[in-house]
Amino acid sequence: MAVSERHRFLLAAAEATGAGDYFHWQRVGDALGWTDTDARQAMKSLENQSLVIALQDGQARLLASGRTLATKLASQDSQRRR
Repeated sequence: MAVSERHRFLLAAAEATGAGDYFHWQRVGDALGWTDTDARQAMKSLENQSLVIALQDGQARLLASGRTLATKLASQDSQRRR
């Protein structure tokens, strides 16, 4: 199963949070080489699915459901690459 662009953003956001829950969504987009518009669209999509919450000043919070999905996607991607 190929990882969608939205899921790539979610995986990068989960990595950016480290052990915490917070990240800068624009920095995640920059790290992926995306435009601000593309990153904003990914955030909106993930927010609509209750995986992240956009906060003020470019901050965002990865919700438990987002971390769970990111962990599952990372595991599937790892198995696919074997």
